[in-house]
Formats: sequence, structure tokens, C-alpha cells
Amino acid sequence: MNHEPRISADHYGFVHYEAGGAFAVARRRPIRYKAAVGILRRTIRKTCGYTLVVLGVIGLFLPVLQGVAMILAGAALLGWDLKPVKDLVARARARFRR
Repeated sequence: MNHEPRISADHYGFVHYEAGGAFAVARRRPIRYKAAVGILRRTIRKTCGYTLVVLGVIGLFLPVLQGVAMILAGAALLGWDLKPVKDLVARARARFRR
């Protein structure tokens, strides 16, 4: 009987160690926290950006909310992650610098 551990990797980058015999155990490498924090930050940034844009559009019709300011703040947040918004913000900056 072969009791050497088998090592395999899944498509998420986790390494699995499997030992044979009566006490077979499969372990996974810990989560890469920097990657997880980056994904979490991007998700929060996108959620806040879209929320500000929607509130800004609503604020265009309500006198209580500052619609344009919220739309610009949402566009600034979305500009970190979305290429079309990033290009739009860059064009606006270039236009108003003159």
C-alpha cells in the first residue's frame, strides 16, 4: 500500500494534501488575504459608487438631495474600476483644466 501523500491544486490556487491510510486528511492552504481584501474593497467601492449615482439621479428631481454632487462622487468612485467611467472622468478633468 502506498502511503505517500498526494499533492494537487485546484483552479482557485488552493493546494490539497491527501494522505492515504486509515487517517486520511485533506488540508487546504490558507486564503490569500491580500487578494480577498482587494476583492472586498472593489466590491464596496462599486456598491457605494452605484448607490451614489442612483441617489444623484433621484436628487436631480428632489430639492433635498444634491444630485450633481452625488453623481460626480459616484463617478469618481466608479472611475477606479470601470474603464468607461475612468475615460469619462479623464475627459472631464482635461476639459476643465483649460
